Amino acid sequence: MSVFFDHLAFEAHFNAVVRFTLGGESAFFDGIVRGLERACADTRARIIRSSQHIARGVLEDALQEVGLNEHPLCERLSMRENEDD
Repeated sequence: MSVFFDHLAFEAHFNAVVRFTLGGESAFFDGIVRGLERACADTRARIIRSSQHIARGVLEDALQEVGLNEHPLCERLSMRENEDD
């Protein structure tokens, strides 16, 4: 839920910046957009890394719950996950 509110706060702030810059400096606005693009790309990469870690834990829990954590394919799955890191 906080991600939703963070998104709304960001959107409101961004709209205020756009209104300010449309009345004057377009170079300032262009700089902000470039900075936001970089920041969003960095944030997206961090979120993907975090979600992969969470998904790995959920998968391990699910396999253990149904008793498949000792299955030979789990070792192959684990090796594949290590390659992705």
